[in-house]
Amino acid sequence: MRSRIAILWILFIALFLFSVSSCEANLTEEEQQTIRLNYLLTGLIADGCAEVLYNSSLNYQATVRRVPPGQCSKSTLLGATYSDYVLTAPYTFQKAQEALNLLDPTGSACPATRSTLITLIADPSQAVSMSLWNPEGQYNLTQVYTLPSAFRDFASDSALAAIDNGGVSRAVWNSGTLGTFQDDITVRALEALNGVLINQGETGCVPGVLANLASFFPGFVSGGNQDPNGTPQRYLLKYSCTYGANSTNTCSSALPIFID
Repeated sequence: MRSRIAILWILFIALFLFSVSSCEANLTEEEQQTIRLNYLLTGLIADGCAEVLYNSSLNYQATVRRVPPGQCSKSTLLGATYSDYVLTAPYTFQKAQEALNLLDPTGSACPATRSTLITLIADPSQAVSMSLWNPEGQYNLTQVYTLPSAFRDFASDSALAAIDNGGVSRAVWNSGTLGTFQDDITVRALEALNGVLINQGETGCVPGVLANLASFFPGFVSGGNQDPNGTPQRYLLKYSCTYGANSTNTCSSALPIFID
């Protein structure tokens, strides 16, 4: 158990350094300092941000996470155009590759996944055709908004009832630890790796990628993935809720109706 936690901490630090260094190459020193400061402060002052997908008439699904101030916009998080969005895929899959290398330092496990990650990094359009990256239609039906209320408060009681099958009480939810933007980057990398492992039929070639999140973030809530161990404390990374007259209205209030 201790060795697994140690590996995950190494993974967290490596992905953090990779994500910062990959952005710094073309930035001025002043811009680099701003990014570093944002990362340091994210856990304290990050805003609630929702990626909202139009499902059908008056039915919207919001995926809610925390991002640094001023970065909650579609152009910043997803890209100003679909072409830009596809070009963000190599960074995610490169981080997934880094995660796999840390989970399997020998480099001998998961050969199909390793080969696929190399392909996806070189040609991100392949990720779309393999259903590992959202298609253009979904991108066009997605908008990004800053929450009108606090991150915890935007989830209604009915949204909390859907977590862990048995639900999470408001008291437990309110006492949970808030994940940071950097946590979200780490989780995205692991989820991307898990997606490729499933696609290539190699889910058993490294010890439980997403299952290890329970060791990394005990009690984690990450969209549809939650800690299966029933840990009473919660580590809040992201969650989903819906709004609109034809939805189940699990968001505490509505965001813009941008198609109907």
